[in-house]
Amino acid sequence: MVKPTLKTTLSDFYGNPISSLTQWDSNVTLYINNWGYDSAPIIHFLDRPETKSCTVQTTLEEVNGNKRVVLCVPNIMLQGCSPINLFIALQRNKQTTESEEIGIDNNTEIKVLYKEEIKVQRRKQPDDYIYEDNVEFIQLEEVLEDLEDAIAAFNLKSEELQEYMDNFERRAEDGEFDGKDGKDGIDGKDGVDGQDGFSPLVTVTEGVGTHQVTITDVQGDHDFSVNDGKDGKDGAQGISPVLTITQSGQDTIFTVVDATGTKITTLSIPRFTAGSGISIVNGVISATLNWTVEVYNSFGDLPLTGQERVFYFVRRTTTSTKDIFDEYVWVNNDYELIGNTQVDLSGYLTKTEATEIYQEKLTVGNQVSINQNNEISAFTKVVIF
Repeated sequence: MVKPTLKTTLSDFYGNPISSLTQWDSNVTLYINNWGYDSAPIIHFLDRPETKSCTVQTTLEEVNGNKRVVLCVPNIMLQGCSPINLFIALQRNKQTTESEEIGIDNNTEIKVLYKEEIKVQRRKQPDDYIYEDNVEFIQLEEVLEDLEDAIAAFNLKSEELQEYMDNFERRAEDGEFDGKDGKDGIDGKDGVDGQDGFSPLVTVTEGVGTHQVTITDVQGDHDFSVNDGKDGKDGAQGISPVLTITQSGQDTIFTVVDATGTKITTLSIPRFTAGSGISIVNGVISATLNWTVEVYNSFGDLPLTGQERVFYFVRRTTTSTKDIFDEYVWVNNDYELIGNTQVDLSGYLTKTEATEIYQEKLTVGNQVSINQNNEISAFTKVVIF
């Protein structure tokens, strides 16, 4: 028997490959040459939008000692112009292994071998076209009805099987199937010791322009050579780029010289022009801010609408004589607190605390004196830890 193939080309009667059909054609016959199975396949037709589906049983004929599948294309599949998918499958009866007591019959196994796709060339329906069924086929609706009947039968058999298994389990739990323990068998003889393992050894020997590799395992030495690569050609002499910057009026000229040549870029930088309140003299920029300061006793005393370029100083509630104001400015139609002049020294040592801590850390060297005012004089060295 010819060995089955995973892919077979559809052809016409003369063996010419067929890749497309024409819309509204009738009674089209295709062939699959050199068929390698003993039985004829079934073909499931399905158009690309999956609106039409049918299944056709093919036949076998012998040509020059080889089997050939004869496939009649259902006329209903050529009424549209969508590509047609052909699922080529074999079916066989399969005997179930369940007990006859539960009454399960033989079922049929269908295995798809491969899929073909044929394009359908669009054309106008001929005036004399008359549709007729050219082959016996099973439409999808009939398959679904048969499938529903099969599911219902399967569910009924499943209930019977479940009842049988429950009854069998109860009988097993009651000990109905428990047998007596058999006698212990005779110990078997010890097996022959296996051969000692052998770890492969790899040796690399350096030669002239080559390396010899030897692998020694339980079967002996295995040698092969690895040639060294050739040295590459010397690269071109490198050139470090040189950047020169020159000034010409308002233009700054950048000149770069590298291995590819000279590149010049000019950047024009216009001179600044002094605006209102700003003066530029000899490159020195100075400005007059023109801000005023107003002082108020409380935030509630501020005017309902503030003015720009005015610092509003509001007295703070404090007993201190320093940092007694909060500073506000008028921004986005509201007063914005920009800070105060208070300096937070809570994390720093006072003079008294520093004297008490560091006085004991002074180590006096040769000819050093410290007077009652903690002044150091005539010292050679003072080490502070």
